[in-house]
Amino acid sequence: MAPIYYDGLVYIGFNNPELFRILLNTRSARMQASVVSVTRAFDFPPLNGSVNPVDGQLYIAGFQILGWGTTATRLAGIGRVRYTGAPSTIPRDVVPMDHGVLLRFDVALDPAKAVDPDNYSLATWHYKRTYQYGSPQFKADGTTGMDRLVPTSAYLSKDGRSVFVGVAGMTPVMQLRIGWSLATKAGQKFQDTAYTTPYTLPPFNPGSEGFGDVKVNLSPRRVTAKADAPSSAAEGQRLYRAYGCIACHAVDDTSLTKLGPTWKGLYGRQRAFSGGAVRTIADDAYIRQSILEPGAKIVEGYERGEVSMPSYAGVLSDSQIESLILFIRNLGDNR
Repeated sequence: MAPIYYDGLVYIGFNNPELFRILLNTRSARMQASVVSVTRAFDFPPLNGSVNPVDGQLYIAGFQILGWGTTATRLAGIGRVRYTGAPSTIPRDVVPMDHGVLLRFDVALDPAKAVDPDNYSLATWHYKRTYQYGSPQFKADGTTGMDRLVPTSAYLSKDGRSVFVGVAGMTPVMQLRIGWSLATKAGQKFQDTAYTTPYTLPPFNPGSEGFGDVKVNLSPRRVTAKADAPSSAAEGQRLYRAYGCIACHAVDDTSLTKLGPTWKGLYGRQRAFSGGAVRTIADDAYIRQSILEPGAKIVEGYERGEVSMPSYAGVLSDSQIESLILFIRNLGDNR
């Protein structure tokens, strides 16, 4: 568990029980913010929180509300969120800027992983405000879905605790997601995602931000493998990062704060879907359909999520899909 900083804001999620840290950004005239998960270790649906003035710790309570969906397994409960003293990998700043996104951490990072652009994924989308409840995601051209942004470069600050991810074509947008898969200098692997509201994009000044004399490389780069490249689990792992799967699907026991079902132990496991008794085994055919037709069979407990998975039909080649299947298969068998 990461520390809850004094004078900070947190957001309590009900549908998929989760506690988020809100990172305020006052670099522009209009205040902006990002959110990043602190923990999803709730077995009850949280509704309200309060800091105990005696011990300074956060207590959260909640119960199931009739008509509102939740993935919680208990009807009600109360829990305490406390700092264990372990090093925190939760960012203290996530700032979209004119040439990319600035990430600041409280721990020193593995330099090799920090400067690899393939370890970051970004996507943008808009919502439409209507009289109806909720909205799908819309691309910049008005069609449904999300626009992917390809990182062009990545730079580590002089103190080793911050990263600037170069991104060409940054523009103000309603929603921007950035995901990362990194490691601390001590070797602890971690991955997470932040959601931001970049209404304005302040300029990135490398010197004042602690990066020294850096010129951000914004030259376009390819992230896709050749269609005829051999399929492999290693290529599947690369695609998992490059295509943003990292944002929603965990691949280890430490990544509990994801919007979609975990991939660890997925292959060969029975899957139950929303809306009835339909069940199947997560084999090659099921995973392929989930990639190409993500709305065909929605796993029970994820039918009311606010962010839907886009189809990768026409985006991934057959060999790339096979690589993802091999990667998922190698993550363990929970049959």
